[in-house]
This record gives sequence, structure tokens and C-alpha cells, in this order.
Amino acid sequence: MAPSLTLRAGNHIKITGLLVLMFCSLLLWLNGSLAVAQETVLILRAEGENFERTLQGLRDDLGEELNFIDTVVSRQTTAETIAAHISTNHPEAIVLLGNRALGLYKTYQQARPEQHFPPTLVLSALYIDRFLSKVMNITGIRYEIPAVTSLVQLRSLTGQPTQRIGVLYREWMAALYQNNHKLATEEGFQLIGVQLPNQVTFQQLNYHLRRLLKNDIDALWVVNDNTLLSQRFLQNAWLPALKRFNKPVIVGFDKLSRSEIGFGTYSVSPDHYDLGLQGADMLMDIKAAGWQIKNKLIAEPLSTHKCLNLNLTQQKEIPILLEHLDKLDRVID
Repeated sequence: MAPSLTLRAGNHIKITGLLVLMFCSLLLWLNGSLAVAQETVLILRAEGENFERTLQGLRDDLGEELNFIDTVVSRQTTAETIAAHISTNHPEAIVLLGNRALGLYKTYQQARPEQHFPPTLVLSALYIDRFLSKVMNITGIRYEIPAVTSLVQLRSLTGQPTQRIGVLYREWMAALYQNNHKLATEEGFQLIGVQLPNQVTFQQLNYHLRRLLKNDIDALWVVNDNTLLSQRFLQNAWLPALKRFNKPVIVGFDKLSRSEIGFGTYSVSPDHYDLGLQGADMLMDIKAAGWQIKNKLIAEPLSTHKCLNLNLTQQKEIPILLEHLDKLDRVID
């Protein structure tokens, strides 16, 4: 019996050693997994479907490689709230979705001029070029679609000799207007611009808008400007003036082309999901560079979302080539 007992004891020792080896391997695997999970990216965003779609694009591409912490900012959120999130999560990078998040983060940085800040990617925010000198260690993707992109697409939709395009813009947008004017001219369009003061009044907007609409223009291009497109200006200036303007109105927000508003006939904006995918590529470049921004140039959006309010174009008797509707992402009829 003794040899049998010895054999069992030996097997027991071997099995125990194997279990220990497997346990150590499991610990090493877990440690490796935890190390990956520690690469955290803090998302600061406002509420809204478009921001959620951009975030979904980021997650679908990188959700298995990075730990995204989604934080919604509101009117009640302060820069100190942002500081608390950064202190708690120690992110390798930050993604800002929308101007509210960008504004809060700028305030957070300004209160800490000597601090080192993680690389920051800005998406779905208006005119981020203005923040390059005010917010440290940032890059991003522009939200604005150049006028020429929308105009070329509109020309193919209508089949009309669209040439003279009216546009109102505030003084701080002068460089933006000049750049769009140059690009549009190269494609045979002429932007007819009217510059408004930065502190524009309702009376000024109303007066210059009505004069512009009488200036024999073929279409109106509306720049993304939360001031010019405020609810008060929209209801009391834009909509009354455009009632008798039976030509295309191009807008940069798809919500402005909805039938219940009756404002834009054609909208071209970034595709928000694809914006997240494009941002994911930039984020991977930052990660590959050791969480550093090597290329600080602001990128252009690669994919657009095109929406036509066919119902409004029919009301205004704007000709549309129906065979081209399949090139659009959405048609409202």
C-alpha cells in the first residue's frame, strides 16, 4: 500500500504546482488587462442626440482599447466640476464635444496657468480655430462645412445656373468669409457678403437681411452663428423676411431644415457618427505618439450629412432634379 500512497502524494504535488502556475499566469493576464484599462479618456459633452452619435462612433472604434468615461456637462456644471473629474480619473487624454464643454475647459485651464494638461481633442464645436491660442495642448476637427461644398451639391440638385450667393456674417468672421469667398470663386460662385457688427441688434440684422434678399441673389448661405440664429432673431427677422424668398436657403444645422421651422431648404453638416470615427483615428495617433499631439493642425470633416426639405422646395417652386435625391442622406417630404 505504501508505494500507492507515495504515488498519490507525488501526483498531488504536481497538480498543486500546476495550479500555482496557472494562478500566477492568471494574475499576469489580469495585471496586463488592468494596465490597458488604466488608459482612460475623459469625455466632456453636452446632452443631445448629435453628441451621443459622435460618442458612439468613438466607442465603436476604440471601446475595446480605451476606457471612455462619459461625463455630461450642463448649465450647472462649473470649471471646478471639471477639475474634480480630471483629478479623480487621471485621463491620458480628454475629448470635448460641443462649445459648452470647450468653454468650461478653457475656464478650467485659465485658472491653472502653470499646470500640465493632457492632450485634448475637440469635436462637434463651432469655430475651434479661435481657441487654439486660448486653450493649451488641443487639436480637433472643424464643424463648419465650406460654402463651396454645399453650393456644388446644390447646383447638381437643382440643375440651375446658381452663381450669386448672399451671406450675412459678423465682423469676427471676416477671415472665415474671405476664405470661403476664395474657395467659392474657384468653382464659379460669387459670394455677396454683408458684414454685421459683433454686437448686432435685431434692427441691423433685419435691415441688412431684407436688402440682401433684394440684391438679385440665386441662393442664401446661412453661416453657423448662435447669435444670428437665436430664437428671437429667427422668429422676428429671418422667417418673416424669407417668406417671399423663393430661392434655396442653405444652412449648416439639419434641425434648421425641418418642416416645422420652415427655414432652410437644404442643410449640409458633418455626419456625427463618422465625426466620431474620424476623431478615433486622431486619438489613436495621439496614443501612438505616447499621448502627445504631434500634429496640431485642425482637420476638416471627412463626411457630410445632406438633408433636403423637398416639401419646402415644392412650396417655393424651387426646381429639384428628382433623380439626384438618392445622393442625399435625408429627404423631408
